[in-house]
Amino acid sequence: MLMWRPLLIDLVERPEHTHRIVSKMAEYYESLNEQLEQLGLFEMDPLQIHCTSALNSTLPGEYDGGPVKRSQIWGRGMA
Repeated sequence: MLMWRPLLIDLVERPEHTHRIVSKMAEYYESLNEQLEQLGLFEMDPLQIHCTSALNSTLPGEYDGGPVKRSQIWGRGMA
């Protein structure tokens, strides 16, 4: 708990600072996923890799055999 204390204090005393940091992280991951999609690096069946998103046929946008799009995969998040 001691190592988290400064972060928790910042969250209470400087919420705008914490929001800026989280916003930057979200922008980074959005950009990263956009680049991965543009480069065609999402896979159709990467189920052997623990932290890789997987194609899902129940999501909108049918898979037509081309590059896998972000709208066709389940993503994962860290909390």
